[in-house]
Amino acid sequence: MRPLFALLLAASLFSTVLSGCLDPAGTDRDAPDPPPSLFLPALVCDPVCNSVASGVATPANEPHIAVNPRNPLNIVAGGNDYTGPVADSWTGYYYSNDGGKTWTRGLTPGCPGCTPTVPPSPLSAFGLAGDAVVAFDKDGNAYLSGLATRRAGLTSSGGSAIFVSKSTDGGATWPQVTLVHTLDGTAGFHDKEWIATGPNGEVYVAWALFLASSLPSIVFSRSVDGGRTWLPAPVIISDLAGASLANQGAIVVVGSDGTLYVTWIDHATRRIVLSKSTDRGDTWTRPTEVARITPIGQLPNAAYRTPDLHTFAIDASDGPTKDALYVAWHDKRNGDADIFLSRSLDGGATWSAPLRVNDDEVGNGKDQWMPGISVSDAGLVSLLFYDRREDSANKLLRTYYAWSDGERVLGNFALSDVAFDGDLGKGSAVGGAINPQASFMGDYQAIASGPGFAIGIWADTRTGATTNSDLYTARVQLPTR
Repeated sequence: MRPLFALLLAASLFSTVLSGCLDPAGTDRDAPDPPPSLFLPALVCDPVCNSVASGVATPANEPHIAVNPRNPLNIVAGGNDYTGPVADSWTGYYYSNDGGKTWTRGLTPGCPGCTPTVPPSPLSAFGLAGDAVVAFDKDGNAYLSGLATRRAGLTSSGGSAIFVSKSTDGGATWPQVTLVHTLDGTAGFHDKEWIATGPNGEVYVAWALFLASSLPSIVFSRSVDGGRTWLPAPVIISDLAGASLANQGAIVVVGSDGTLYVTWIDHATRRIVLSKSTDRGDTWTRPTEVARITPIGQLPNAAYRTPDLHTFAIDASDGPTKDALYVAWHDKRNGDADIFLSRSLDGGATWSAPLRVNDDEVGNGKDQWMPGISVSDAGLVSLLFYDRREDSANKLLRTYYAWSDGERVLGNFALSDVAFDGDLGKGSAVGGAINPQASFMGDYQAIASGPGFAIGIWADTRTGATTNSDLYTARVQLPTR
């Protein structure tokens, strides 16, 4: 166990013992509060435990979130938002300037039926946008990546693009929108992109590219001018020659020395794999195995889809685990869905045995899935995930938080302060306007770390409104060095 976390546990037990002691005079004596660095993670309720980021009559789902490194009170999120005039999915943005207590929301420029922007957004040529992922650069600029498509009947086969928007005012406005790569409806389709920034202001995007052959490749692009221009053609990362034929869910992270790491799931071999680049993405290593997975498929008692995806993070602290890599995923190896975590301390060459994250009884028939992950400036790993442990029928869910030192799980507790039914979520692969009754809670959710805290975001149906979901957030106080 790392010394910091051993000290944390010892401090917790010691303070508990002291709180029941009597002083020599026989009167109750309260134990002194430990210094802030000894606090265990705790849900912050100031004044409420959960804050709503979307909170309108139309749905939102599939969120991501990031903390401004120059101003930790400034937090930006993105998600699929069905508020636009045509009620189809569009990339929404949500920003807070008070650490997540209150939020302001908007739609990325170019949405159908919205007031045209100056300069005009290239997204105005598309009818749907989603798959939001948010990242800040070291100077506090926010980047929002997404997927845009054109509808063609009940499908999205009219063409697609990967785009990146940039905000220089903490997420309040997004005047710069650029297309990273486009395809017409006959050439193929883009899906599931992810964005990260480098130490010298680079912006990186990785995604799945489905060509006319229907063999999805994991591809990559970069910008070295703040997202204004991108490589003329994406670089292929996955290994088609090695029979890597069912790739999805690319996630890119950047090491302190600029090394790029991309992980994804190869569904053909049921493996999470990793490739890396030391030349800003010009060349990539052949994919290597991170972990083998047992897919959960469609979970019981759920109409919303529960796809097999993973999450990936890097330790950006200056501590002893600097640049450690962490991968988390859901897995049914124990008979029901659990969350697992694995770590690499050598740049992805070797990985620790999978660590079960949820601390309920093994094989109890209760499902946990869809993890998000981040690492704090003290090297603490934070995870959130959907959890049905509290419902005897394995139906209602809450969002849970777990924390780890990378070697063991040190605790679990609920983030959402009520349970809710995910089947009340709305949206689908063909959009809420076309299929208004379809349940959809998104394919991912997220948690981000700032100095002394983590903040999670998830889709939540607690309002009870028919076929609606809102984006809720919760803040966790974390120990510091």
